[in-house]
Amino acid sequence: SNKRTMAASSSKRVCVLGASGMIGQELVDLLVNDPRKCYRVTTMGRRKVVFPFQQPTEDPKLESPVEQERLEQVIVDFNNLGAEEERQKFAGFDAAFCCLGTTKAKAGSAEAFRRVDYDFVVNSARALAELNENLHFLLVSSVGTNANSWFLYPRTKGEAERDVSALSFGHVSIVRPSVLVAPRRPDTRFMEHLSVPFMHLLGSSYKPIHVRKVARVLKHLYERAEESPPEDKVDIRENPWLHQTIHELGKEQSVVLSDE
Repeated sequence: SNKRTMAASSSKRVCVLGASGMIGQELVDLLVNDPRKCYRVTTMGRRKVVFPFQQPTEDPKLESPVEQERLEQVIVDFNNLGAEEERQKFAGFDAAFCCLGTTKAKAGSAEAFRRVDYDFVVNSARALAELNENLHFLLVSSVGTNANSWFLYPRTKGEAERDVSALSFGHVSIVRPSVLVAPRRPDTRFMEHLSVPFMHLLGSSYKPIHVRKVARVLKHLYERAEESPPEDKVDIRENPWLHQTIHELGKEQSVVLSDE
């Protein structure tokens, strides 16, 4: 049991916001099922998620003990983060991955979109910054963000980036992927089939990227910062860099990272 205590003490506690989304689900899978590192993952969301790797088995004894030890799901009321009971849920982490995000169409209005992509993101970040010393905060943003834009989407994302970066984190990593490609995504399938070939013509800045690749890069950015702490507090990574990094990681592992 001594070995086990050592493993537990050296394991990193990380939280994932937006774990029900496409990138969030892939990220939780990569963190919980990492064969080399022991992460203790807490998802924070409005509901519990059944992840693809958690398909129920007939025999409850077969449920993976690793998973029980490594994954905890916490229900959070994002509209009520001023309440002490909600705030305290954000304590005790080494890193936080924020994959929260919606669209105006899904949210139903511009106000509802902003509530998720700005309010929930920035209020969660504020609680994390206040309750954890020297935390690494990793944010999924989007290509073309601009806090001064006339347009709702890039402006909201840009304001969230700006205000999260100003908080007292040890380090902030922001990734700005282009159009996301996902294996099981019925809601936007038609639109993406139209836009993906067109996006390729716009060059590497807008080249679509698979959700698992974004998750892989987020995990890589965190692990790299653990090995050698970065000089700059805020690190912003654009879409071409995401593609390039995935390419290099693939070469290192000599594994073909296919778009499943």
